[in-house]
Amino acid sequence: MQTRGVVFVHSAPPALTPHAEWAISATLKCPVKMRWTPQPAAPGELRAEIVWHGPSGSANNIAAALKAWPMLVFEVTEEPTAGTDGERIAYLPGRGLFRSQIGVNGDIVVSENQLRHLRETARTIEDFRHGLDQLSGQTFDDELEMYRAGGDGAPSTQIVAAS
Repeated sequence: MQTRGVVFVHSAPPALTPHAEWAISATLKCPVKMRWTPQPAAPGELRAEIVWHGPSGSANNIAAALKAWPMLVFEVTEEPTAGTDGERIAYLPGRGLFRSQIGVNGDIVVSENQLRHLRETARTIEDFRHGLDQLSGQTFDDELEMYRAGGDGAPSTQIVAAS
């Protein structure tokens, strides 16, 4: 099943930009040339984004390929299809990956079992709040916001279609 998504490389050292493009190209099996601009939130670093079309599951494969360079800051999204949920994957150096299921309206989906586990393991209201922040990716969003703001108004690279 085909879907689409966006790769946001929020911050990359200039020497790694070709590697990020090669990783995405290899995953989507088509050439990728991104338009890199300065990242104001990280002086000396570059940022780029690209819209892609490809098979369901491509976001996971793209994130796995980009994770090979642990100094990148990135997010990969995949839109839901009639047969699959969407996905959002974020990576922060030193923090690792955050992965979430995305519903058709764009909201993060938290399962009943995740909520039940949180209810049963949280000892205090603060534990519960912290657990909700973890499930919703709030801690990642808080750190990524400065990078996202650095991309406001920046160009997006053309749509890439996977073969």
